[in-house]
Amino acid sequence: MWTRCTNPRVKSFAIYGKAGITVCARWEDFSNFLADMGVRPLGTVLDRIRNDEGYEPSNCRWVSRQQSNVNRRCVTLVDGVPLKVAARTRKLNYPSVLRLMKSGLSFDQVAQRLEQNKRGWFRGGAGCS
Repeated sequence: MWTRCTNPRVKSFAIYGKAGITVCARWEDFSNFLADMGVRPLGTVLDRIRNDEGYEPSNCRWVSRQQSNVNRRCVTLVDGVPLKVAARTRKLNYPSVLRLMKSGLSFDQVAQRLEQNKRGWFRGGAGCS
């Protein structure tokens, strides 16, 4: 947390410190961080609730690595659920969903196309009946 926000020589500084993500002044003293956050529970990582804001008591929590990965800025949400989870829920192949969405289709269009294809209703292409 501290290094990625304050050290320009660290690779991750570009997406944290340079982007304006800071660590609150109170946490410059580790005993304050410990008082606010407690000892890290086993199997958890520090996570920011709102990714466009800095590290401070009201914006941080301990979560599993999996939950932290879902809370990334680059995660596409479908009805408030990560795309990967939405695809899994509908039993759709995630790489296929991603590829078709990159071509400009919405998740619902992609889901409909892939679900119809599974049932043999959609074949697409010339010469198909």
